[in-house]
Amino acid sequence: METSRSKISARDALEDFRSQKIFAVVGATPKKEKFGHWVFESLRRGQQLVVPVNPHYPSVDGMKCYASLRDLPARPGVVFIVVDPRQAMTVLQDCLETGVRRVFFQQGAESKQAIEFCDAHGITALYGSCAIQYFAPHGYHRLHTWLGNLLFMKPKLNSP
Repeated sequence: METSRSKISARDALEDFRSQKIFAVVGATPKKEKFGHWVFESLRRGQQLVVPVNPHYPSVDGMKCYASLRDLPARPGVVFIVVDPRQAMTVLQDCLETGVRRVFFQQGAESKQAIEFCDAHGITALYGSCAIQYFAPHGYHRLHTWLGNLLFMKPKLNSP
């Protein structure tokens, strides 16, 4: 779904993100107590191909893990950033170099500098919320989704 980025809402951006066929999770990890694992595992419940990206692991949950976005065999439609905000700028540079134009910052992974980078380079960014809530709600995330819908809460959208 190609739309004019300057006129889309967070809801429209979410629908566009959900329509993509390949997701990459930067910060995916086999450590079950980490958000990188939760996001990766949760997204795999959906219809998309979900690819783990983390230079520290050869595999995550039996899937080959790639060191960076530049190493992926196919370009993802959305990159989920689940790393410390200080590492996000490197991920965004990789997005720019590989042609990725949609990123979802897991809550806490974003920074003002990262959002400004996305704005300046035409990358649509959703941030300030939990990816699981919008892409693969299960368990208590279903409650988050229900409350979010009730209160009209959506992730924040930058303005590239």
